[in-house]
Amino acid sequence: MKLLTLGPALSTRVVVFAAGAGGDPGRHLPLLEALADNGCRVVAPCFRRFDTPRPSTVELVSRLRDLIEALEREASPEAEVTAIGHSIGGWAALCLAGATPYGPIVTIDAGLKAFATDGPAPRPATAPFSDSTYAFFGDEHGAITRPPGTEVRLADRIELVTPHCDPTVDRYDDYHVVHGDTVVAIIPIDAARASR
Repeated sequence: MKLLTLGPALSTRVVVFAAGAGGDPGRHLPLLEALADNGCRVVAPCFRRFDTPRPSTVELVSRLRDLIEALEREASPEAEVTAIGHSIGGWAALCLAGATPYGPIVTIDAGLKAFATDGPAPRPATAPFSDSTYAFFGDEHGAITRPPGTEVRLADRIELVTPHCDPTVDRYDDYHVVHGDTVVAIIPIDAARASR
């Protein structure tokens, strides 16, 4: 993957830039140079131009993977990372912000729309997160504290125990009936995702 990099290599302030459909970050050089001139390390992957006005899922996911790879190559885990983008690159930057576990929390795709709010917060149940805490992070996202030294990768699955699920039953594949710490039944939800 070809990268455009500007600014001090050892900066703890990193800006990752996602270009739009054309894929060329060089079109935004004045902005990127201004960021570099102010002490930021700028990391901007050069993407392949989209073939059609409506990119495929494969093309979109490829851009996200390129952004993650660029960060892994050019930014230390201690770096303060800001993601910005132009046009569809803004979407990619937003996805990156929700998918990359920098810092003490992990952002997951289960927020206010996934859980009821009239009870205690959902409880992470998947190791190594079983002792972590969950907090709402907006309509679509939640935040889970990350145990020190735990590596998390894009698309890792984290299961949560819901406090109260009838208003959001269509969001789930199964009911897990639990007695104490034992799952006593798994009941499929026939109408799962049928409201979409």
